[in-house]
Amino acid sequence: MPDIPKRWRGECESGKDFASSLCNKKLIGARSFYKGFDMAMRNKYGKGSEKIINSPRDTDGHGTHTTSTVAGSHVPNASYFGYASGIARGMVPQARVAAYKVCWEEGCFSSDILAGMERAIEDGVNILSLSIGGISDPYFRDAIAIGAFAATKRGIFVSCSAGNGGPTPESLSNVAPWIMTVGAGTVDRDFRGYAVVLCDRGVNARVEKGVVVKKAGGVGMILANTAENGEGTVADRHVLPAVAVGKIAGDKIREYAGSDPNPTVDLSLGWTVLDVKPAPVVAEFSSRGPNNLTPQILKPDVIGPGVNILAGWTGAVEPSTLHTDTRISPFNLLSGTSMSCPHISGLAALIKAAHPKWSPSAIKSALMTTSYTLDNTNTTLRDASTGAISTPWDHGAGHVDPQKALSPGLVYDASSNDYFTFLCSLNYTLEQVQTIAQNPNVNCSRRFSDPGHLNYPSFSILFRSKKRAVRYTRTLTNVGDANSVYNVGVDGPSAVSITVKPTKLVFGKVHEKKRYTVTFASKKHVAVKAAFGSITWSNSEHQVRSPVAFTWS
Repeated sequence: MPDIPKRWRGECESGKDFASSLCNKKLIGARSFYKGFDMAMRNKYGKGSEKIINSPRDTDGHGTHTTSTVAGSHVPNASYFGYASGIARGMVPQARVAAYKVCWEEGCFSSDILAGMERAIEDGVNILSLSIGGISDPYFRDAIAIGAFAATKRGIFVSCSAGNGGPTPESLSNVAPWIMTVGAGTVDRDFRGYAVVLCDRGVNARVEKGVVVKKAGGVGMILANTAENGEGTVADRHVLPAVAVGKIAGDKIREYAGSDPNPTVDLSLGWTVLDVKPAPVVAEFSSRGPNNLTPQILKPDVIGPGVNILAGWTGAVEPSTLHTDTRISPFNLLSGTSMSCPHISGLAALIKAAHPKWSPSAIKSALMTTSYTLDNTNTTLRDASTGAISTPWDHGAGHVDPQKALSPGLVYDASSNDYFTFLCSLNYTLEQVQTIAQNPNVNCSRRFSDPGHLNYPSFSILFRSKKRAVRYTRTLTNVGDANSVYNVGVDGPSAVSITVKPTKLVFGKVHEKKRYTVTFASKKHVAVKAAFGSITWSNSEHQVRSPVAFTWS
């Protein structure tokens, strides 16, 4: 790789099992942040934790996996014990990486997260990828939201995991509108195997069930989903031959095992299967909307690959994370929105490289408005937990499309001032707004009458008993060709009329801005609680699609 840019201010800190000399032109920064964790342990136990390893060294594996997903170099003959074999590489192999270790065995402390984000901003990163999630606190109490706001003001794109609380509704984390909130979907690759002992999924860890089966003398395990997990399955690092099945297959196996006095099963070695259909499918664990913090902002934003993802792994811990397991692998298969987040971070880096002057909100818009909502069977995306059609509360704008995102045609841009105005519309105190904005000069002289007026690439419409019409104005910026003409198309439920004015946008120049107003009017006595639709500006080259969620209360 070429020499490190002179503008880079980061460094590699030496620590236990990690020498600063291990950094190079690829890994250009490595730091750890533990003072918040240490103080919490002192307050709790009267002394600092002995589990702190004051070092950037990854002793857990999560950081290695996510980092190699976003920017790992090409590695031939990669696999996890023969599964998912081939050439492994990250989303942007030519990107440089700086790692900021902010999580420890007992968790991730807000002060450490914020310190790590602040240091990353000062070091000069272009993209911040945080595979960290939690509960949705008000923005002025959310360390990630505050740190991400500071990053966005400086032109740094921030991508975060939506959380693994699905399929429970309103389980999202990291919902601030200046953050790219990433859910997870499946890929068109699976791992087939045939096994036995039949276990219901749930309560305790999946791999722990296999340990119990093995100790009891079992030679294999079928891990069958219950209603809570539906049809979503993930690959695990089991200690014995095992296969995971969805609820439908699980119910049939349970029926057979309970009705036959001598049930039998075959054990067969599995293999990797490609071109699996349907794919992608929204992962059952991917956190769901609606956004319970700011319901006028539709979240999640998008989904990306997050199930059975092969990536690098630390040598400090077993892939199964069971200390009784002695197997070691330089790769591991993991599932979660922690895995989907770095995929989107990598795409943002690609867009940033192609369009270095684009703002973080423009990059987000490009990823959202070009996402797709049809799977590889040309059917609307489905929800793994139920098998039913998924909605924007599950998949956001859809599954990201790398090629189309590089040339979206139009973008919904937003500045720091727009976010200030948004914050001032949330009924926060001025001090709370200034805490997020980190600007004592913000005075809330401008505020939206409704937070949904933010120039966002999606819509979330809240109808009330005395408010059956909602009108928003959006601004589109032409990042495609000069002399471009776009016509609008709307799709919505029969209970809502959607009126867009004007219906045609003509852009004479590149970077020219045009406004449009859309009015959503609800009929009386609507029987449903929620419905969905879309608004699409299109021409022969581009389709700029915005999902719309409708809620009645």
